[in-house]
Amino acid sequence: MYRTLLLLACCCLVLSVTGYSQRTPPENLKVLGLSVEGLRPGSGTDEGAIIANTGLKVGDVVTIPGDRIRSAIQRLWGLRIFSNIEILAENRVQDGAYIVVKVEEYPRVRSVEVVGSDDVDEDDIRKKVSLVDGQILTQDDRTRIVKAVTALYEEKNHLLAHVTTETANADTGGGSLVDLRVIIDEGPSVSIDKIHFLGNTAVSEDDLKDAMDDTGEKTWWHFWSSADFHREKYEKALFDRLFFTPGSPVIFVSALSGHEIDRMLNAAVKLHRTLDKRIPTGRL
Repeated sequence: MYRTLLLLACCCLVLSVTGYSQRTPPENLKVLGLSVEGLRPGSGTDEGAIIANTGLKVGDVVTIPGDRIRSAIQRLWGLRIFSNIEILAENRVQDGAYIVVKVEEYPRVRSVEVVGSDDVDEDDIRKKVSLVDGQILTQDDRTRIVKAVTALYEEKNHLLAHVTTETANADTGGGSLVDLRVIIDEGPSVSIDKIHFLGNTAVSEDDLKDAMDDTGEKTWWHFWSSADFHREKYEKALFDRLFFTPGSPVIFVSALSGHEIDRMLNAAVKLHRTLDKRIPTGRL
């Protein structure tokens, strides 16, 4: 085993040294000209503005690769309109080289379509999407939309809703416009099937369930299955009855969909470690 690990370490070292030796050595080049490639027709992005944002000028002497090139790329990233940026030296001549800024623009939204929203009002979903026509659409935007719409469905008792997004090119001329589709599989409305307790060493599970029995209001099983069920109401009512367990995590799990399975396992591991933890007498 030791020899195997040593051999792997040696291989990694050799590969690392080889990779370094094959890197392009830095060059000091005079900038003879600047141009931009990759702008989409009709996007409205101005080539001159992009060049100005690089901070590079004709006549400058720059090191490629070097700090000024890295700084120029960082400034362009800061505009948040490109998904990829490269700055390359092309058409080298004796006096210097022509610098090309190669970019890939994020698409812009032409329209938003919501698919599959039967139980939740489409206007409420569009408020969560929060995009206007012509707005740049990044991957972060798509992730935000999925999280926001999923949270909205959780509020509406659809804990198993699945939300995805997809885009279709809406500009046949090779432009940047896309149609965004928010696709929703609402899944079934959730009712509570069984309740389990973890970590209850002093009180049995049956006694804990007895504490949740009829309190003069609705019996707890009727309360949970009512049409007004919400996660927040569930947790509040649960701790009202089990007032002696403040701060205990409440996790809604579905073996069918895998909903919150990871969170349940992590909570169980954390609880096990807590139960095994020894507290010195001096800290009590």
